[in-house]
Amino acid sequence: MDYSDDYFKTGEFAEIVGVSKQTLIHYDKIGLFSPEVTDSNKYRYYSHNQLETFPVISMLKELGVPLEQIKETIKNGSPTVLIDLLSKKKTDIDKKIRRLDWCKKFIDKKINLTEEGNCIRPDTFYIKRFPEEYMIRIETPAGLSPNGKHVSASIVKLFNYCKQLGVNSSFEVGGIIPLTQLEKDSYSFSHLYTIIEKTESISDLAYDNSGDYLVYYSNEGYGKVLENCHKLLEYAESKGLSLASCIYEDNILDNLSGRNSDTYMIRLAIEIIRG
Repeated sequence: MDYSDDYFKTGEFAEIVGVSKQTLIHYDKIGLFSPEVTDSNKYRYYSHNQLETFPVISMLKELGVPLEQIKETIKNGSPTVLIDLLSKKKTDIDKKIRRLDWCKKFIDKKINLTEEGNCIRPDTFYIKRFPEEYMIRIETPAGLSPNGKHVSASIVKLFNYCKQLGVNSSFEVGGIIPLTQLEKDSYSFSHLYTIIEKTESISDLAYDNSGDYLVYYSNEGYGKVLENCHKLLEYAESKGLSLASCIYEDNILDNLSGRNSDTYMIRLAIEIIRG
């Protein structure tokens, strides 16, 4: 009997569903997906009805479901079993989408920061408008500076706090230097912070730091932060600028941009109080 008019040969079916002939033969051998007809000469033929089944198998495999589990689902399948499996995979997909969405935003943020550092002229004062962004911050031990032994522990504490709140952070950590903790020969942080995506569940915990800022960049790592903080304040005074009560310290270009700790680009920014 000639089946070629009503059925697809292995090569034809493979081309339609986007796999190799060897894949179809393997699936047949393990009992996962077999041709509807195998003639006396062992030629395999697939029906048009199977075109609806195979993409589901391919999708489940792509989502990490083992072939044996797919086989058992089909063999012992029922609407309830199928719904349960697909619902679980839908939940997994939703999680991956959220994760990928965060990854995209993280990449956008890193690109923007790197472009910022690549375009500015170091050792120059700028007045910049910071867009609406939200931060989560934690208090630090008294006297915490970038070289303090408690920095790593405070960073871990910050990320754990974000995890506890169920929010994704940018994994970029900045320090807040109150002017009251900026001395002639030393400075320390009051808080560490990281930028997050604001959600309703943490609206009372996130801080918006948008506004106009006086900004200073340096290519000399953390070693010149103290000196540059004083430069920032002296410049503001010379221009008659009213300032907020703290300086934000951020690492703009780090080892990912070919820098070492002595040549990190550090940005210092303090909000300008208007009117």
